Amino acid sequence: MRYLTAISLLAGILVFQACRESPSRKEKLSGHWEALRVTEEERPLEVDPEEIQFWFYPNNTYEFRSTLNYREAGRYRLRQDYLFTTDTLAPGGQEKAVEILQLTPDTLTLRMIDQEKERRLELVKAE
Repeated sequence: MRYLTAISLLAGILVFQACRESPSRKEKLSGHWEALRVTEEERPLEVDPEEIQFWFYPNNTYEFRSTLNYREAGRYRLRQDYLFTTDTLAPGGQEKAVEILQLTPDTLTLRMIDQEKERRLELVKAE
């Protein structure tokens, strides 16, 4: 009986440690991201991906820079597989949502619909 109790206790500690050491989605998202490629309807868009960057901060704020000197910043939140952003630089900024297809400590893939076309943005964590 003591043997089973000891094994159960050890298993519980290992599970707790594994859960505790696994970064949360918010921790994975936090940081500076740079675009690798942008596709629309599975075809590359002719944009310079180096101009597209995100910064996500632990206090649930973000900055976004894109082509043609486009900038936005504001608040973000995560819910299931979606990233919601509200641009507070624009008057009456509306909340937007994009689907998170992949989020690892070094890769982020977002899916959005723009003018009824699917667009994907693949990013890597900047050093």
